[in-house]
Amino acid sequence: MKMPEFQQHLFFDLDRTLWDHYAANEQTMALLQSRYVEVLGGRDLASISREFRHINDHLWTVIQDKGLRVSYVKKRRMLHWLQSIELSLSGREMNQLSSELETLYTATMPYQNCPFPHVLSTLEALRAVGHTLHIITNGTLEAQSKKLETMGIQGYFDGITTSDQCKAYKPRRAIFAHALNRSNVRAEDAWMIGDSWERDILGAQAIGMRTAWFNPNHQSKPKTDPQPDIEFHDWKAFHLSLPSKT
Repeated sequence: MKMPEFQQHLFFDLDRTLWDHYAANEQTMALLQSRYVEVLGGRDLASISREFRHINDHLWTVIQDKGLRVSYVKKRRMLHWLQSIELSLSGREMNQLSSELETLYTATMPYQNCPFPHVLSTLEALRAVGHTLHIITNGTLEAQSKKLETMGIQGYFDGITTSDQCKAYKPRRAIFAHALNRSNVRAEDAWMIGDSWERDILGAQAIGMRTAWFNPNHQSKPKTDPQPDIEFHDWKAFHLSLPSKT
């Protein structure tokens, strides 16, 4: 890796950026299916995982847009999912099963060791040349910390800022300001690296941070300005994209 001529503060998103949320979701759904084979067995794992993911993503969009707590999602996602796959259960049985599944899902999901390829080696290389690394993530401190610990990368980061700590979700200015203030870093001296165009890129740009858009699925880039400073598709290539000087 090319040695930079200066050190930078790099703020990373977690879910779908460092941690492969979709892979972790499918692994967790496989566990749920094996534990509740009487009602979930015989169904295509990819299909039920995808259906749950769509419901979960929609509910997360709702709470992020409206500023609601994560408990809103936890109270609804399993029940909505069970209703969508049309199980032959009574309302009482459906409520009981959704509660049990939510408990197991919440307890298991953060422990899925699902970093994107080359994440660990990239973080190690960035730290080795003097960059300071941080996390800014929508979610609870408890769950997000478990993900970092499970992947074995918590030690690479000087701090983690979560939405529950500062009562604000990305892309709101408050969460970025909180992370910068606690790190004693100016926005113009910081980078935000994430997968969400709206929540990571536009949110960080609004406060004056430079941005790197992780786009592993090669989505079409919105044509509206401002554009991210960097777009990359593979963590192995990230250090090649990061400028060596401002």
